[in-house]
Amino acid sequence: MEVVELHTSGNESVYNQVLHKKKEGVLYLSSSQLVFRPNQTNGDKGLAIEWGHVLKHQLSPATYPKALLKVVVLSPKAIAGNSKSNALTFQMMDRYELERIRKEITLRLHQQQDQSSITNTNGHKRKFAEFNRAATS
Repeated sequence: MEVVELHTSGNESVYNQVLHKKKEGVLYLSSSQLVFRPNQTNGDKGLAIEWGHVLKHQLSPATYPKALLKVVVLSPKAIAGNSKSNALTFQMMDRYELERIRKEITLRLHQQQDQSSITNTNGHKRKFAEFNRAATS
C-alpha cells in the first residue's frame, strides 16, 4: 500500500472522530487535498484525494439519522491509498460538522477550479483541459 502524505500550506482544517469503513480517524482538508488518517493504523496508512480529482460531494438528508458525507472522484486510481471505489463515505460526529465540512469542501473545490483555469489570448478564462485540447487539435 502507498504511504499517504499530507501536503499542507498552513490553510488546513481538521475534523476529528470521523468514521470511514468503520474505522475512526481524522479528516484533514488542505489547500491541495483531502486526507483521511485512521487512529488505529494496523498497516492502513489512510487515503488522500487531490481536489482536482473530486467530481462532487453529497450529504445525507437532514432526516437521516447519520451525518454522512459522500465524496465522488474521477476514478478509484485518483485515490492515494487502498480504494476500489470512486465514492468514499465518511460519517461525521453530527449535522453541524457535516454542514461545516460541506461548506469548506465547496469553497476548496471552487478555489481549485479557479486555479486550474487559464486566460486565453482573448482574455477569456478557459479550463486547462479545454486549452490543452485546443492546442493539440
